[in-house]
Amino acid sequence: PNAGFSFDEITVSVMDMANNLIQDTVVVIFWNENCLSSLKETIPLRLILEQNYPNPFQHYTTIPFQLKQSDQITLFIYTTEGELIKKEHFGRLPVGEHQYFWTAAQVNGSALRPGWYFYALRNQEGATLVKKMIMIE
Repeated sequence: PNAGFSFDEITVSVMDMANNLIQDTVVVIFWNENCLSSLKETIPLRLILEQNYPNPFQHYTTIPFQLKQSDQITLFIYTTEGELIKKEHFGRLPVGEHQYFWTAAQVNGSALRPGWYFYALRNQEGATLVKKMIMIE
């Protein structure tokens, strides 16, 4: 029977500049739009990642997020090549609205280049939300 969704497994492979290969298999869920509206009403969102602002940005940006229950939170910022350029572990945060102010002028002593970046928010159970942002000159 159709429960309003289907799923598939996808293997993601990433190789760095030193030819180190990392692979992981993820399960992707495809929701039927009619089922999704009723599901949103019954399952509260525990973690909400909002769009950074300003976006695009030059030297700094704010990344807002909300917690519907207290949780251990870590924020990651990556280049489009998958290079981790920032990891901020907040520890246990209370319920409510939070924000992280990021100054993007230098990372490890090197100036960041204009372009697309991804930021990801992960809770203690491993649930991860990702959004993209763009830095301009």
